[in-house]
Amino acid sequence: MKVTIQGVEYDFVYNGFGPMYTFEVIARRPFEFGLTADMHTLIFATLQFSNPKTFKMAPADFFQILYDDPVLEKTLTDEIFARWEQRKKLLDESAKKNEE
Repeated sequence: MKVTIQGVEYDFVYNGFGPMYTFEVIARRPFEFGLTADMHTLIFATLQFSNPKTFKMAPADFFQILYDDPVLEKTLTDEIFARWEQRKKLLDESAKKNEE
């Protein structure tokens, strides 16, 4: 999906490994479900991974944008959750095929 932040359009592509790896590089630890700070950092990592040459915002500045724009925060969080659900469905289908 495309997202506009401060008048600049960015790609926002959560595909699992890349953004999660970027999160771990930033946070220096694995992602922990249920922590707002981790979700915000994962959103930031997804933008960095999706736009390596153009997304140069500092984390604190980005987190302030999320704080100021709860609709943007929800939109990006929902996008990640939707991708998680798609991946889970594919993994479940794959596991069923392997059991047969």
